[in-house]
Amino acid sequence: EHAVALLRRVREQMLRAAGVLGVSRDGLEVHAGGSLVRGAAQCKDLDVVVTHSSGESYWRVVDTAIEFMVQDGDIDTILRGGSGKPRGEMGTLELIVHGIAPHRPSFVRVDIKYCAFHARACALLYFQSGASFNRTLRLLALRRGFHLTNTRLERVGSGTAVSV
Repeated sequence: EHAVALLRRVREQMLRAAGVLGVSRDGLEVHAGGSLVRGAAQCKDLDVVVTHSSGESYWRVVDTAIEFMVQDGDIDTILRGGSGKPRGEMGTLELIVHGIAPHRPSFVRVDIKYCAFHARACALLYFQSGASFNRTLRLLALRRGFHLTNTRLERVGSGTAVSV
């Protein structure tokens, strides 16, 4: 319930930012992962994976949404982040966000990962599942001659991504 409310707030800010920037809202994808989604509330983190089908505008949407969340008082602290276009296929912002549910005034760590559209399948697989599942899946991929990361699947030694 808490994760759903928090994700809803982050998604609202992403849509607001897309509208202000004139970026198509249809291509914007905002997905949740992390311990709150998996029900392991002791970690109190929420991973949000953001991508856009345009391939280029997603990082501007994230930066603008973060500005809105700071202005609205949603964000307490930006722990680490890099505004602007990410180098490579993924960028990460680590935030401390005020609890959204009125009866839970605690803080939650939110990691916003913005990834290239073609990398979203691997990012979602990685950030929406737990550590044990990820290790098992990576081992299975390796046994089949592949290397799996949070941004790509490639044949071992080839350096070329396999379409997923």
